[in-house]
Amino acid sequence: MAIESFCPFELGNGGYYGNSMVGNEGASTWVECEKCCGTGWMECPECEGEGKIWDEDGNIIGECPECNGSGEVECDECNGDGRVVVYL
Repeated sequence: MAIESFCPFELGNGGYYGNSMVGNEGASTWVECEKCCGTGWMECPECEGEGKIWDEDGNIIGECPECNGSGEVECDECNGDGRVVVYL
């Protein structure tokens, strides 16, 4: 059974449940994290991916403290691993 994904690439087991796992109560497998598309990173919610913080007048105050200016933070769904466990 294929797992639907919006990601343009596949990770690990190719986005499919292992056939040997199906029907085994309590079995699990790893699948690509849908929230970060398997990258382990997502857009910083504090600076919206810009890496900078602005004041009310639109002036740059400095680097975003949440992402250290990178514009990305570790995915909170997979903790930066790019994959999550699915229990079958």
